[in-house]
Amino acid sequence: MPRKEEVQELPAMEGPGVERLKIKELDRLGDKFNDLLEERSELTGEIKKVENKMAEVMAEKGISKYHWSDKVMEIKIGATHIKVKVVKNEGVEANGSEE
Repeated sequence: MPRKEEVQELPAMEGPGVERLKIKELDRLGDKFNDLLEERSELTGEIKKVENKMAEVMAEKGISKYHWSDKVMEIKIGATHIKVKVVKNEGVEANGSEE
């Protein structure tokens, strides 16, 4: 992500408490933060596309709940939002075999 141009300070605005601090580490971390926010925004769009497709397939199959791996997806009638949550099964190991 390209950096924005720096704001030019007024010439008479110098001295402690008035001039802008310049800390390279915070500039670097701020840039990284902005990049991560942009990535999250892109991922949110992708997640929504997958969620809509899951809702579409569930509607086609006439199901409102589906289990896979250690998760369950659920859709309510009239909604397009899928709820996905981890299912905890007591007495079953992670690989699916019983203890």
